[in-house]
This record gives sequence, C-alpha cells and structure tokens, in this order.
Amino acid sequence: MPTYSDPARDAAETAEATRGLAHAIHAISRPETMPGIVGDLLATTRRLRETLEVLAQTHVYYIDRASTDAGDFKTGEAHAFAAADALDEAVTLIDDVEARLDRAGTHAHLIAWQPSPEPDPQWLNVVFLQGQDADEVIEIIDDEGEDAAIDHLQAFDAGAETTDAALTNGYVYTTPPIRALDHTASGEGYMMVYNRDLGHVGLYRTFTPDPDDALDTPAAPAVPDHSHVPGFPRPVIKPAPRQAPAGQSPAPPSSGATQSSRRDSSWFEHPGVAAVKDSRGLGR
Repeated sequence: MPTYSDPARDAAETAEATRGLAHAIHAISRPETMPGIVGDLLATTRRLRETLEVLAQTHVYYIDRASTDAGDFKTGEAHAFAAADALDEAVTLIDDVEARLDRAGTHAHLIAWQPSPEPDPQWLNVVFLQGQDADEVIEIIDDEGEDAAIDHLQAFDAGAETTDAALTNGYVYTTPPIRALDHTASGEGYMMVYNRDLGHVGLYRTFTPDPDDALDTPAAPAVPDHSHVPGFPRPVIKPAPRQAPAGQSPAPPSSGATQSSRRDSSWFEHPGVAAVKDSRGLGR
C-alpha cells in the first residue's frame, strides 16, 4: 500500500508492483481486459513523469548540500546538476511514451473482443464389453429393447472419474468409433454401439472438453476384424450389473510522427527552485 509520505518505500513498492505486472501479463487470458490495462499504464506513465520532474528539481533544490565522499563540494555540485539534467531528459522521453500509450488506448477501446469459441462436443468411452459380457447385454436388447440396455450400461459411468480415465487413456473421439456391421442406439447423451456377429457392446457419452483437451483429429477409422485395435476401447471383464443405475489479429496501424506534449511547470515544484534553475541555466 502506498504511504504517500515515504518516497523510498513507495518507490520500492512501485518497482515490485511493476515486476508483478510483467509476470502476470504473460498469463493474460481475457483480451477484453487489455484496454483497461493500457489505460492504467497511461495513468502510471503520467504519474511517473511528474515523479521524475520533481526528482530533477529536488537535485537542484538541495544543490548546496551536494558533495563527494571526500568532501569535494564542487564535484558533488557537478554530479547533482548532471543527475538533474538526465532526469529532465527522461521527462522529455516520457512525454513521447505517454503520447503513444494514449494512441494505443484509443485503438484498444475500439476493439470488440469476441469470446473464445466453445469446443465441439466429443465422445468418450464409458465401457466396452466383449464375449459373454457382451452377450448378456445383447440379450437385454433382444428381450427389453435398446433403451433398457443403455440404462443398464450407464451403471458403469462414474462421472468425472470415467471422464478422467478416458482422457488419460485416449478413449475420446470426435464421433464414436463405429465399424461396418455395428448397430447404434442413442439416448440422453449416450450412444450404444453393438455388434451381434462380432460379439461386442460399447457405451459412449458426449461431453464438452476443456479447450486443452479438445481433439482436432477425426475419430479412429472402422476396422474389419474384432481384435483389439489401439485407439479403440479395451474390453472390460467385469460383468454389467442388472440393477438400474444411480443418477447421473489485423495489421497494426501505421505509426505517424507524434508530437510530444509541451511540458508545463509542475505544481510540485519546490519554492525557490525556479530561481535556482534560472541562475544555473537549467530553465527551459
């Protein structure tokens, strides 16, 4: 927090805050916040200009106390004037920075940043059964219908745990993997894929992934045989329970020359500084 009375402490906190901003700006994820950041930096630049101007004037104001470690007042006075002159030149450069930040802020406020596009919904594998386990589900399909079989397979869906397992193992698809002779049935965000001849049943759930997890490649192609293929779900040996499941950027504008703003004498100026500056030839 600023003290408004301890310039050394406030300068140290300003340096640390600027360091924090330099790190934080790399993690910016909402471009719509950038116009405000540019505006705050413009205000910071204007305050920095005032600070540098006062600091230059203060070197002149206390010129009679300037000395070297060896007690050489003449050389100390020369150093004080040189520091004041360099700070005064920095103020001139800040004027130029301020003008460019002002122009940047004007353009930044004219940008209508659009929200990032949501990833397309994708499919993850909930369960994949083969052999006797698949035969039991196919029997449910024949006796009670496809909806009953989907309800039965939903008991394998453990929610976030199933999602994490599918993402970890790569069982995520832009569309469910369907082979040439497969049958499909859909319901309530699920798709069941089954094949009587090859003896397998799979259940897939649709979900919207985080942008980092979204796929940009097509689903694995269909294959002619029933052997396990990398990218297809591996068989789950545990038999399915019979009970009902639980609930579930354009080119930048051309940079024309910008006139530096004319610097007026600051109201921060110490009493008597103007006279000292005139006598020393520092007045502008």
